[in-house]
Amino acid sequence: MGAEMAGAEANVQTSCGNCQNAECLRGKCIAHMKNRCNEIAQADPHANFYVEPHTDAPQQIIEHLESLGFEVIEAFAEEYPEKPEEPTKEEYGLLDTDGNGEGNEEFQEAMEYYREELEEYGQSLEQIEAMLADGRAVSMYLVDGMEIVPHYRLVGKASVGGAAESGGMAGVGTSAGNNGATPAKPELTIAELEAKDKRNKEISIENAVEDVKRFIREQPTATTGFTDIEEQAIYWIMLAQLRRENFKQLGFDDERWYLTDKQTAEIAASLTEEQKTLIRRDFLLYHLTNTMGVNQKSEYLLAFSALHFPTETAAIRKTYDDTYAKRHASIEQRILLINAKAQKEQQTEAAKAEVDGASQPAAEAGIAASTGNDTAPEKIAGAKRPRPAAGPIHEPNDPFDPDEKPEVTIKVPNGTPGVTIEIEPQEEEHRIDVVQVDEAA
Repeated sequence: MGAEMAGAEANVQTSCGNCQNAECLRGKCIAHMKNRCNEIAQADPHANFYVEPHTDAPQQIIEHLESLGFEVIEAFAEEYPEKPEEPTKEEYGLLDTDGNGEGNEEFQEAMEYYREELEEYGQSLEQIEAMLADGRAVSMYLVDGMEIVPHYRLVGKASVGGAAESGGMAGVGTSAGNNGATPAKPELTIAELEAKDKRNKEISIENAVEDVKRFIREQPTATTGFTDIEEQAIYWIMLAQLRRENFKQLGFDDERWYLTDKQTAEIAASLTEEQKTLIRRDFLLYHLTNTMGVNQKSEYLLAFSALHFPTETAAIRKTYDDTYAKRHASIEQRILLINAKAQKEQQTEAAKAEVDGASQPAAEAGIAASTGNDTAPEKIAGAKRPRPAAGPIHEPNDPFDPDEKPEVTIKVPNGTPGVTIEIEPQEEEHRIDVVQVDEAA
C-alpha cells in the first residue's frame, strides 16, 4: 500500500485544474486528505477519527493517521445539520434594484421560511456545541472515500452492533486535570471493540491477499502432483456453473436459486465420483454453449451433443445438411455452365484463327489470277489492296439472321474464278459469309 501511495502522490499533476487522469486524481485526493488530517491534528490533538463499517476507506489515510498517533475506530456518528440556503431574487424573477422584494409574495414567504430554518440551524449548532463542551458528545471525523468530514457522537451511544448505554445522552467524565476543557476520549463498548478486532483481522487478510497475488503471478507454475486442496478449489470454481435442476444431486431438495460460497466449499470437500462427473459436465456445457459461428468451441459442442444425444443431434444436423445439399447442387450446376461457356468461347476463337489463316493465301491467289500474272499483288508495281464493298452479300434463303454478326468473313475480288475454301469440321456450325469486293482500277 505504501508503495502505491508514494507512486500516486509522485504522479500528482499540480498544474492541472481539472484532472482527467484517474491516477493523478487519486493522488490529489490522497494528498488533500493527508493535509486535512495534519490540519485537524494540529488544531485538536484529541480528535477522534472513525470509518463506517463495510466502506472503502483509503487504507493509506488510516495508516497516516496511525503514524500521527491517532486510533481509527469503526463506528457510526451523527452528521452536523446542513445550513439552509438563502433564496435568491433571480429564482423569483426579481432584479437587484427591486429592494427587498416586498412586492413578491412568494419571495417573501420563501425568505420567512429561510429565516425560520436558519434560526433552527443556529439552535442546533448551539446545542451540539454545548454537548461537546460538557462532555455529553465528542467530536468525530469520518474518514470518507474522498474527504475528512466532521461529525459528532453522543457519549455512551453504541455505534456498532450494540445498544445505547443507559441515558444515551448521559454525560461522561472529562480528562483528568483538564477542568472540563477537553472532553475525554469516548469509552468503547464491548461490541465496538469486537467489531474493531474483526475488522483488523480482515485488513490483515486483505493486505496478505494483495501481496500474495502480486508475488505468485511472477512465479513459475509448479508441475508437482495435484493436491487435494487444489482439486477442492477446482470443483469449488466449477460449482458456480452447476445448473439449478442439478442441485438435488448434491443433497438440496428445496427450491433454492443459488448456493453460497460456504455451501459450495463444503460440497467441494466431500464429493462422490458421480457428483464430480456431474459438476464437470455442467461446467463444460456452460462454456461450450457460449459460442457462435464456426470455430473450435462450436466443433466441441457438436461433438459433445452427438456423444450424449446422437439421435437428436443427427436429426437437427440433417435439417440443415439437407438445405445445404440443395444449395450446393445449385452452385455446382452454375459452375459447370460457366466452365462450358468458357470452353465454347475458346473453341470459337481457335476456329476463327484457323479460318483466317486459310483465307489469306486463297485471297492473294485470286488477285494474281485476275491480273494474268502469277506474281503476288503486293509485288506488282502500283498494285493496290482490294477495297471492300459497302456490306456483305447474303445468299437467298440464308438460314442466318442478316442482322447477326458473322463469326467468319472471307473477302474475294469480283470476277475471281472459282475459289474453293475448305474448313476443318467443327463440333458446332459456324456462320461464314463470303463478301465480293470491287477490284481497284
